[in-house]
Amino acid sequence: SLGNVGALMTRVLDILNTPDPQHFLLLFQNPSEIRPSGGFLGSYADITIHGGNVTNIDVRDIYDPDGQLVMKTLAPRALQRVSPRWEARDANWFFDFPTSAAKVLSFLEASKIYAERGTRFIGAIAVNVPIVQDLLATTGPIELPDYQLTIDEKNFLAEVQREVESGADNKAGRPKRILRVLTPLVLEKLADLSNVQKRLLIARLQNRIRTKELQFYFRDRALETYVQSMGFGGDIYAPEMPDYDDYIAFVRANIAGGKTDILIDETVAIESTVDALGVVHNTLTVSRSHRGDTETAWWYRMANQLFFQLLTPYGSTLLDAQGHDAMATPTVNRPTYAPDPDVVAIESTLQFPKPHIEQFAQFGKITFAGWLTVPAGNEKTLSLDYQLPTRVTLEDGARYRAIIERQSGSRERFRYTLHAPSGFIWKESQSSDFLFASDDLDGR
Repeated sequence: SLGNVGALMTRVLDILNTPDPQHFLLLFQNPSEIRPSGGFLGSYADITIHGGNVTNIDVRDIYDPDGQLVMKTLAPRALQRVSPRWEARDANWFFDFPTSAAKVLSFLEASKIYAERGTRFIGAIAVNVPIVQDLLATTGPIELPDYQLTIDEKNFLAEVQREVESGADNKAGRPKRILRVLTPLVLEKLADLSNVQKRLLIARLQNRIRTKELQFYFRDRALETYVQSMGFGGDIYAPEMPDYDDYIAFVRANIAGGKTDILIDETVAIESTVDALGVVHNTLTVSRSHRGDTETAWWYRMANQLFFQLLTPYGSTLLDAQGHDAMATPTVNRPTYAPDPDVVAIESTLQFPKPHIEQFAQFGKITFAGWLTVPAGNEKTLSLDYQLPTRVTLEDGARYRAIIERQSGSRERFRYTLHAPSGFIWKESQSSDFLFASDDLDGR
């Protein structure tokens, strides 16, 4: 309502006009190395706001604060394949963006860089690579004389990844310097946009919000509630009492698999069948094809090593699993590392319903998880069969509701087929089968 918007704006102004500087984070996520909240968090910008104005933008490599992090926290089990120690760069581990953002902020604030100054962040915006490409498409090319490069929306990702992985800055121990140089130049051009360009950019960003390429988090409860209500928050759909029959979210985490997700062609298909007793059986099929064998850069030719999670309604039962890899998730005994309470709450529910398949509870959902590794030039298919916990009422006019949530940064072709029980048809399709298909899913 207008009253809610007015109250929200009043709260925003109260925060921005406080006498003390306020710090806000831009989290740059790279879906080429996909993680549950969108992509690997390689860089970020600390934005200082004072008196309602932006007074400083400090772009940093995420390894800067991690290198000055004193506390030792035990990583989630899957991440222990990379390192037993959990730090800011891997803290966007949760599909629920508010949980990931809060975790990233807590690690950064514990680093000496910010702890010694008592810096607290009021919130964060996660920005995926397509957002930067949209900005460059609006501003036009940007010259970087230091690098003898002209950066535009088409070459941004390739050139930045090349510089970060093997350029002169990498050899000098400053792999993310190119972002520090580029960011103020982009912002300078954005400040000079015409009204037509501004409208075009707003339309592009609205579309990116729709697909979760741009996600917002605020520590202020009123702001966070508003962000979630508007669909900007990247939060998991979690009503107090489930008001859906089915919930589907397929979540990926690239663990030591290079920047290969940009070269993965993926199809996610759900076959959902309501039987004569109203019981719902689902078959998830995920096909992934790795095109990296045609690339020359080593970070594209690596095997894509995926830790997958399928979030389902609480009480779902796994019936069968095929195609996944027999990779044991490590458990590291490091008594000097402190367990994280959010991770402990999830991992304390861990079970193994099938060989090399994990099951645990998180965010009011049951999750089936495991590993799927696809070498460059290869294709693999994962299949999970499971049964939902509740039965459908079989009567004329009965409604069926499935909630499908997209992972930020994902690029899959999605297919969902719902089969009615014998003797019934779906009103929407006038058939026993209802099909939903999209190559560009909404966030929810």
